[in-house]
Amino acid sequence: MSDLIKEVQGHIDRAGELLHYTVPHPTTGKQIIKEAAFVGFRSGVLSFIEKNFGTIHSYYSEFNTKVVHANEDDTKRAMEILKAIKKEIEHSGGVIPMPTRQPTADVRILGLNREAFWTLLATVIGGVFYLGFSIGGAKFDRDKIEMYDTNKALRHRDSVLSIQLTDAHQKTKKLEDSLKRVNSDLKAVLTYGVQPIK
Repeated sequence: MSDLIKEVQGHIDRAGELLHYTVPHPTTGKQIIKEAAFVGFRSGVLSFIEKNFGTIHSYYSEFNTKVVHANEDDTKRAMEILKAIKKEIEHSGGVIPMPTRQPTADVRILGLNREAFWTLLATVIGGVFYLGFSIGGAKFDRDKIEMYDTNKALRHRDSVLSIQLTDAHQKTKKLEDSLKRVNSDLKAVLTYGVQPIK
């Protein structure tokens, strides 16, 4: 007997053991399999199927979807799937044929075939992008106009302040000149006691 067949038989035997180790359900009283033991069994079988057949094989998908609950029915389903695996290995001489990927069925999303859906989605995304770009551009233009108006007002204010500053410099210069004359007149009075000519 090959190692693969022994491994499958080990899983079948484990499923049979699980059927003998049941406990009453806390509320219904119906016999159920200990969940921890069932979870370990399920994980081990899924790992075996994945390693030897791959996740795209029908054995994997059947086991993964039909053997879910820790009860007698799911455990019996597990045994039947395992028996089918054992039979296939025995008939193939211990060589497991790897499944080929089946062509995908015509997948319909929102009532559209795949190509139409993706074309529509790309068009919608492009339209949303363009709309966002347009709205964003309009907001940018509005902000640009506001900044231009603010800049224009600031330039006007700057030119007014510049004129006022120039005027203040001229007045300061005149005051400095007047102060120099007063200072020289004051020196002349103090030095010579002479009144300046006006």
